[in-house]
Amino acid sequence: MLAACGFATGALRLLKAVDLSDEPNGHFADSFAKILFIEFADDGTKLATADGEGVICLYRNNTQDWNKTWVYVGCHQSHTGAVLNLAFVREVGVEKDRLFTLGLDGCLVEYDLDQSADGDLLIQYREMIDSEDQPFAFALYPPISKESFLITSNNKYKLRLWNVTTKLCRKTVNGPLQGSPVMGMTALPLREGNSSRYLLWRNADCVGLMALPLDGNPYRYCSRRVHPLGITCMKPSPSGRFVFTAGGPEAIVNMWSLHPEILDASLEASKDSLIPFFDLLEGGMDGELYKRLEQYFVYLQLKMQGLETREARVVQDVLPLQELPNLFCALSYYPSEQEKKNIMQEIKYSQYAETGLLVDQVDVPTALKTFVNHRPIWGIQYPDLIKAFAKFGFEELRTCIKPPQLVQILKGIGESMSEEEAVNTLSVLTNLRPPLADWEGVGAERDFFRPGTTLPKEFTVKDVIEEVFGFETTDAFYGPPDNSL
Repeated sequence: MLAACGFATGALRLLKAVDLSDEPNGHFADSFAKILFIEFADDGTKLATADGEGVICLYRNNTQDWNKTWVYVGCHQSHTGAVLNLAFVREVGVEKDRLFTLGLDGCLVEYDLDQSADGDLLIQYREMIDSEDQPFAFALYPPISKESFLITSNNKYKLRLWNVTTKLCRKTVNGPLQGSPVMGMTALPLREGNSSRYLLWRNADCVGLMALPLDGNPYRYCSRRVHPLGITCMKPSPSGRFVFTAGGPEAIVNMWSLHPEILDASLEASKDSLIPFFDLLEGGMDGELYKRLEQYFVYLQLKMQGLETREARVVQDVLPLQELPNLFCALSYYPSEQEKKNIMQEIKYSQYAETGLLVDQVDVPTALKTFVNHRPIWGIQYPDLIKAFAKFGFEELRTCIKPPQLVQILKGIGESMSEEEAVNTLSVLTNLRPPLADWEGVGAERDFFRPGTTLPKEFTVKDVIEEVFGFETTDAFYGPPDNSL
């Protein structure tokens, strides 16, 4: 059994775990930056490292030369920034290792372990998986279903499951809200006498447990503050009964005893209940927001049957899946096109691994859970909008924007709209048209400049945020420069 030690110089040393003596020919110097992560494959035949410059190195056990038990395979600078983590993955029922890394650049990278050789670590797959948010951590999700998943966390307190084979986002849930977002995760080994699975997680100063499977229920999370000045790393014991944490500035290593049965007991009280999800809604089950959800659930069914039909109305307990984003928009959560895609995939394939069937309808409980898990936890904040306009070059609140400029931005940047959609949307938001008004075939450009019904000749950023988007602000946003955003 071996241990590996990485150094700030980029050097790597392999040690015998029994007495920490050097492994023969186990010294390597293939990185030029501080080694941040070291990971062994489950069968102990491969070893990967990641350094501070985004370079991944691969080493392999050498069975052909007893004088040189480990050899350097190759390296690749896979990420433009720091690496969040790396993991060897084995899919359920497949006896083959796969290596994945995730960086702060939001890219998930898989490597071709079979063809890599002679100093070259080859990339098999690379894709930006989280372009809208900043990823913070990633780990292998324990094999509790027929599918294999990777789990990621981001700066918006969301956890996402990614199918290892298809690389599709299969689930999004709210993560723990204790302090900062999740900054590290690892599967807790199976405990003797307990078949339940858990994820060990940490943030800036807390360590905690997640009871699986994840569904956004806040009762599945528990935590304890362990290093007030910050956690450097954490590792569970092989028995799953203890976790070791290290604090950076304190230079302290702590050993903690884990008792997940207490988490199970609190979770049992809310098992198969919607109460934890009602608690995440403003006003709860009796609040205005949930009443609107139920009402719009019915309204969308009536709309699909035709607003002016004379036929008998049929109201069901389910809604077609494609109408779910419209329901969320009516509840003031406006998912992007990528978010809509993730929502549809999540529900559509939710039962596929077990039944082989696709889901094309949703009921109210499913809509409720999906809504609270996907919408922003803190909502859209005023500073977020200011930052968004700054990306377009409008950095001051009183910067003037002409409507044609705004339309061109909506047409050409990000998830673009057509000119007709952009003008019609702005007209509705500025109360120039009722939301259900029909276009009369007038060209968007002509209608845009028609006196009496056109948009204002110009907006300021403040006008767009407050009058078009309807956000409120305080005098703090207009104070002296040292207090401004």
